[in-house]
Amino acid sequence: MLPVLASALNLALHAQVALLPIVAQADPLAGGGAPVAAGEPVAAAPAQAANGGAWISWVMMLGVFAIFYFLVLRPQQKKANLHKTFLDALQPDASVVTSGGIYGKVVSIQDQIVTVEIADRVRIRVHKSHVAGSAANAADALAAQQR
Repeated sequence: MLPVLASALNLALHAQVALLPIVAQADPLAGGGAPVAAGEPVAAAPAQAANGGAWISWVMMLGVFAIFYFLVLRPQQKKANLHKTFLDALQPDASVVTSGGIYGKVVSIQDQIVTVEIADRVRIRVHKSHVAGSAANAADALAAQQR
């Protein structure tokens, strides 16, 4: 029955042909096989099954989104907020490590530029967002990784 409806709708939409009354047949598996006129009500079981299936798929989609949020998005937001608070509290004379892996001491901070001294009288300028974290924390993490 579905292919017949689809082809009739396709004809009506694309060929601009008037949609004639369609004679539907009762589902032979449901216990009937006699033709039903177009105006008579047809059993509501297939419609209820389709609505139930749509409801379940919406619940599944929301469940997948919730899992994605709690496993990916929320931890990423927490980490970004922690990094932002670290950068806001950054002061001169702090030992830091850059995202490129360079260890040094902060000499000065001007807007978004941080001057880091990596050796005696050797200073580099890096963007503030590329300061990855405290050198003490990085050294602890490196020591734990080598164990």
